[in-house]
Amino acid sequence: MKMYRVVDSDFNRKIYPDLIGKISTSPPSYAMVKEVSVIRERKWTSLIDLISGIPKESNTEGVILRLTMAYKSEMQQIEQAENRADHTLSVLLPWRIAGSQYIAEFYVNNMKLDEKDEYNWHGQNTSRWLYAGAIVFDERDKRVSTHH
Repeated sequence: MKMYRVVDSDFNRKIYPDLIGKISTSPPSYAMVKEVSVIRERKWTSLIDLISGIPKESNTEGVILRLTMAYKSEMQQIEQAENRADHTLSVLLPWRIAGSQYIAEFYVNNMKLDEKDEYNWHGQNTSRWLYAGAIVFDERDKRVSTHH
């Protein structure tokens, strides 16, 4: 499948300013583009694995629905973030448990950037991040939330 990056040009700045730098299989026909080779590395925990990873008594229809909606929404955001670079690594980790919370962290890294000494207060290196966050399930109130 051919992929194209919308290039920075006077025409694109006037007509397609929000698309500059984005990668797509079907950019607007008049946009100035450059064909690019794209590498997508993906290490995603499946929705089924997340659902089966929470306690059985919490596996209600409502929790499964909310978890499914959060998962699909984040997968869309991850795929959009991937389109901002030629070589990405996207990861959705399995649950880790912190008290009553089940936390599935995710991130999208631009692998063409050099890793630098840039850390957040969680101790995570953020120098390559294009997008990051977590899906959280709280066993106390059965709430599913996302954090960025």
